[in-house]
Amino acid sequence: MLNTLKLYDMLKAASLSDEQAHAIADAIREAASELSGELRGMIKEEFDRFERAFATKADHLERIFAARTDSLEQTFAARTDSLEQTFAAKSDSFERTFATKAELEVGFARTDARFERTDSKIAQVEVRLIRWMFVFWMGQMAVTVGLVLEVARLFK
Repeated sequence: MLNTLKLYDMLKAASLSDEQAHAIADAIREAASELSGELRGMIKEEFDRFERAFATKADHLERIFAARTDSLEQTFAARTDSLEQTFAAKSDSFERTFATKAELEVGFARTDARFERTDSKIAQVEVRLIRWMFVFWMGQMAVTVGLVLEVARLFK
């Protein structure tokens, strides 16, 4: 604001009387104070309007945040349920596979036992076969030796 003494000196320099200078200075001071009051009122109104707009925006943002939070919670719950179901299915599949593998191992053990029994039977048959082969070979040898001796006796 203008200093009152400076204003008075400026008006005095403009060759106005003291009363006129005081009257003009007072009028300017009153106008300035009224203007200052109006500016304060306008600023307060603008501030109030800004506060209302900010409160409205804050409420709007809170609603959006709440909606997004609810949406994320629902999505999280759905995905958690989905993962739990997938885990349960995989767990069941793994247990079935493990059980199947155990059954296969039991089956393989039975098959191995059968092969061992079959191998021992084949070995027994081989032993008997070799015995009979020896018996027949000895018989052929005896016949061959007898024929050779008979033929030798005939030529003598």
